[in-house]
Amino acid sequence: KLQDKNFDFDLLFTHLISVDHMAHAYGLGDARMAAQIKVFDEFIADVLKMVDDDTTVLIFGDHGSKFSGVHGGGSEDEMTTAILAYNKKGFEKYSRKDLDKVMRSVKETTSSTKQQDLTSTISMLMGVPIPFSNLGQIINDIYPIMGSNEGECGFVTQMAHDNNLNSLQIVNYIKKFQEETHLFEQTKVDEINNLAQEIGSLYDQITPANCNKAIDAIIKAQSLSETSYNLVRGAGTFDMGLISQGYILLALTI
Repeated sequence: KLQDKNFDFDLLFTHLISVDHMAHAYGLGDARMAAQIKVFDEFIADVLKMVDDDTTVLIFGDHGSKFSGVHGGGSEDEMTTAILAYNKKGFEKYSRKDLDKVMRSVKETTSSTKQQDLTSTISMLMGVPIPFSNLGQIINDIYPIMGSNEGECGFVTQMAHDNNLNSLQIVNYIKKFQEETHLFEQTKVDEINNLAQEIGSLYDQITPANCNKAIDAIIKAQSLSETSYNLVRGAGTFDMGLISQGYILLALTI
């Protein structure tokens, strides 16, 4: 399809399952696994040759694996995978020396990128609303060269704008969720709201002569996303009473 010049798309998603099947069947060290990875590499190389200058390609795994090929547990090997981004024009991250403060690749930070960050990032790339319940942050490394006519500040301002919108969506979700469940400590919710206000204030101060405010706003936005993620993840949402009732009902049916 990519070879067809009339084939138009906004988002094209492909799930290549063969490597996963081979890992389950033979493990990661088997020669048949290596052969399948070679096929996979050749396929990716062909795709990268065919895409145009306006297409960004993201390649990532949905999970990792133990050396035996097993996954589904909570080990680091099973929970960690890789992400690769490609655009023929390159990426804005190399356009300014101070952008390393807001980038998340291995060279700039030791913190990991979470899978939900892809949702915010793809929404940014496509210019569509961020899904309501997403807590991810934008992976700023993946902004392709935009060719802004407003100089260096134009791109940084756009990046701050996107990160601000992402933060507002997270705050909206936390607010609605708290109203329904009252699950979180109010002091934690207030902390997130205060971060959002700081981000908004910094964003309003951005001018062509004061681009550093944009960098500061993005750093705050990343902090807000991380704080919100940790808040939700740390909140116990399991109803042990209902779980126990389920086990009893299951036992009665045996």
